[in-house]
Amino acid sequence: QAAGHTGAMGSQMDLVGYVEYQRKYNLVIRVHKEALMATSHFWQLLQSHRVSFKSLSNALIHIENSTRKAEHNYRSVLLEYSSNTKLLRLYARFLDTVKNDPQAAAKFYSEATKLGELHGDTDIHGDDDGMQVTLAEVSAALGGKLPDGTQVTNNENMTILANAAGIIQKANKTTTNGLGFRRGELEGKNLKGLMPMPWANKHVTYLKNYLQRGDDRVSLPSAHVVVLHRLGYGIPVNLTVVKASGLGEDSIFMGFLQPQRLRTGRCRLWVLSDGTVTCADSEFCA
Repeated sequence: QAAGHTGAMGSQMDLVGYVEYQRKYNLVIRVHKEALMATSHFWQLLQSHRVSFKSLSNALIHIENSTRKAEHNYRSVLLEYSSNTKLLRLYARFLDTVKNDPQAAAKFYSEATKLGELHGDTDIHGDDDGMQVTLAEVSAALGGKLPDGTQVTNNENMTILANAAGIIQKANKTTTNGLGFRRGELEGKNLKGLMPMPWANKHVTYLKNYLQRGDDRVSLPSAHVVVLHRLGYGIPVNLTVVKASGLGEDSIFMGFLQPQRLRTGRCRLWVLSDGTVTCADSEFCA
């Protein structure tokens, strides 16, 4: 019997073939995580008040070995499953965030998108593995929970990964569905595009202040904010921001947005102290 579609591979697999594919797929996920954790360990060492040269040297060697191992496994698996959009996107993620090669990553992202469109990949909206890899790292660093006690891996969270310039690197399925975007549409966009004025402009200042401050603190651990849907209306959410990795301009941040529960039959309008209307919710705009 067929074991199901594996992401625009162009054919159905038998059970034996599917089991083998899953084994190799889980393998690249594991080595990808190992490479991320090696980098995370290096940054943790740098943040220590006292660190030996030997420990830094060993950490760098570990990064190089784990990255090389992951690269080898990705290339080996992609030789066999070269048209698998899920693997192509995951490998692009690896090139972008582990090997710091955005140009090579863009080629694989583009190839995955073309193949997805060509084969009518119906699973294109379900590939959150790149985000899950990073969530695993953040979860380990935070002990599995956010400051407010929420599980890091809670699927109800809208989760966005962004760099120190405010450019979105990744958004999970819950985010794209909740905000009305297509898969991959948010990647490469600035976070301020999801914020009503005047906070959209202020966000740029927040990031600049963080970089100029030069320390490792995130000044927004938890807050009630408004995020904009693609259609322009506001959605009230509880926002928690943590740092996933890096220092200064190389920092990567992860934002967890939990939609607030609203009473039915009521609408919301957000107004500044001077009477300027910033946005309204979907009930008001209906």
